[in-house]
Amino acid sequence: RQIWMDFAYVLLDPPCLIANHPTPIFALPQEDAKKLGYLSTYDSLRVIGAVDDYYIVSCEAAAGFVKKE
Repeated sequence: RQIWMDFAYVLLDPPCLIANHPTPIFALPQEDAKKLGYLSTYDSLRVIGAVDDYYIVSCEAAAGFVKKE
């Protein structure tokens, strides 16, 4: 069985976001959105994109939003 993926959806070696302090991960790119969790200081997640003032991060088979500093 073969699985095909569109190259546009594959990120090779995406950058990491490293938290400088406890940082919330939001469900949507807005501060009043539901919080999915928090990054502890020095924790890291892969950045898979950006929208406005937020990074889109990959977290446990889902995506979340972290405010840019």
